[in-house]
This record gives sequence, C-alpha cells and structure tokens, in this order.
Amino acid sequence: SDTMRAYAAATLAADTAALAAVTTSDFVYTHSSALRESQQQLLDAFTNGRRYTGWEIKDLVEHPYPGVTIMTGDAALGVKRADGPGILNIRFTATAVPVDGGWRLAALHSTRQPD
Repeated sequence: SDTMRAYAAATLAADTAALAAVTTSDFVYTHSSALRESQQQLLDAFTNGRRYTGWEIKDLVEHPYPGVTIMTGDAALGVKRADGPGILNIRFTATAVPVDGGWRLAALHSTRQPD
C-alpha cells in the first residue's frame, strides 16, 4: 500500500524522478480509457504537462504472495482536461515486485466505475 500511495503522491507532484523510482523499467499502465503506457511514456506525459489534482484512494487491500504483492482498491482521481477539471472514479489493480530491497509497481490497471 505504501508503494501505491507513493505512486499517487509522485503523480500528484508530477515528480518524474519519484515516478521512475517507484515503478519498474518495464512498468505498464493501462488507463481506464484503455490507453496503455510504458514507464517512459508515463514519464514523458508528466514532463509534457499531464496533471492530476487528487488521488483519494479507498478500500486499498493488499494480497501478498511470494515475490509479488497485488493491490486492489477504488479511487477518485482528479484530472485536468481540456474542458476543465474532472473526477474519474476508478477501480484499480496494481502489481508490486521487490527491487533493490524495496517495492516497485510493475503494472497498474484501472477501470472506470459507472457514473
């Protein structure tokens, strides 16, 4: 859960160094829109102006297994769009793996909840 919260904090701060440090080099993010991004594409998006305005994580549950932790939860994700601010209510599944004595996200997948 600390890994997911660190990821959320890094995206809110648009801190690409922190994002790189909390994700694996082969990280894959599948957005609720079905857009799929690599770690580099994610970093580039924040470098080029992507901004989140909030990450309210709810019902975060960790499922630990040998060598991997699967996290599931809900979140209200504040986003900046061309037509103004919005909230995406999502469900997510995140996979964290041990790297260099800590945990990093290897995959994140989100699904938009119906309004």
